[in-house]
Amino acid sequence: MLSEFLTDHRSEILNLAKEKMAQTGPAKLRSEELDRGLPMFYTQLINVLKRVASSDTIGHPIVPNKEENSKDDAERYGREAGRLGYSVSQVVHAYGALCQAITEYAHDRSQIITPKEFHGFNFTLDAAVAEAVTEFVDVNKKAKDADFQAQLGTLAHELRNPISNAIMALEAIRLGSVGVGGNTGQLLERALQRMKELVERALEVARAKNEVQTTQINLGELIDEVADAAEFNCKSRRISLQVEVSDKIHLDADRQQLSSAISNLVQNAVKFTKSATSVWVRATKSNERILIEVEDRCGGLPPGATGELFKPGVQKDENKTGCGLGLYICQRAVVAHNGQISVRNLPGVGCVFSIDLPEKAIQDEDALEFGQVPRSGTDSGREITSHH
Repeated sequence: MLSEFLTDHRSEILNLAKEKMAQTGPAKLRSEELDRGLPMFYTQLINVLKRVASSDTIGHPIVPNKEENSKDDAERYGREAGRLGYSVSQVVHAYGALCQAITEYAHDRSQIITPKEFHGFNFTLDAAVAEAVTEFVDVNKKAKDADFQAQLGTLAHELRNPISNAIMALEAIRLGSVGVGGNTGQLLERALQRMKELVERALEVARAKNEVQTTQINLGELIDEVADAAEFNCKSRRISLQVEVSDKIHLDADRQQLSSAISNLVQNAVKFTKSATSVWVRATKSNERILIEVEDRCGGLPPGATGELFKPGVQKDENKTGCGLGLYICQRAVVAHNGQISVRNLPGVGCVFSIDLPEKAIQDEDALEFGQVPRSGTDSGREITSHH
């Protein structure tokens, strides 16, 4: 079991994490409070994984109990890092370094991470990062403007997705069910490349505006890549992912931002859709406009929920895993392209999220200001069927 592996190799993994943290740049001030942060999280992670191993549930997060809850320790870690002058990227990287140390050490010793253990591991890491970043931002909010804080939260959320994809791809390869040279290997490569891009962009995270760097994109190819990344979760929950998009649709857009927007919509749809049902991804072109739709089977939204969905931190479902930033990230990317994002509620059935973009992206500088809310609608294994 992963919990036993982490217990047996505690000192080696924590030392490896410290080495990775030291590679980020010049040494920073340390304190006893800061140094105890990650070891405390490590202990809490082991406790959660022990409960994961004894649980007979699959695909549902194991919520830490009172003794295992890392909230207070994560908050202290974020508060102390802010006091010592750390950047938020360094706060996030500390947890990322520990995550990387665990996965690398497990891989080097052929330790298998089961899907259930992955869910528990990802949930615990996500919660700790969210609490540490939130406290860090609160400590520093007098010196930071609101837009800067929002971009920091976005960065933390965006890092989680490729880390999850990389872990899932590695697990599938390790189990021997797929080869490293196939689609799963390509998924792993794309996830690692995405992490590299995010780290590089973190150096510019303090900028007030999010520049759009456009290039011509084949929308069908981009959506197929997003579908490949969602395949593992779809299979584990017996969800059929239906893709309907022509490979003849091209548009000028920022590939990274558009991919992020569509990926967050698809991941949300898979996360909230009922097991053994379907998620649809459709794209059409008309009069130099591109319409992208993601339809799920979540059961519909509560009355009045559509107007708040795109606000950062809002979560309208009983499943509270994640930071509540996915739709906010979508909104920022779409508005940056002078487009619109909306949601149409299907009461008792599900939701349809729509992205409406111009074929030729025209960056809307004014719309990039923090807090801009788009117009929204009112309450009223994977099977790919791509139409190429």
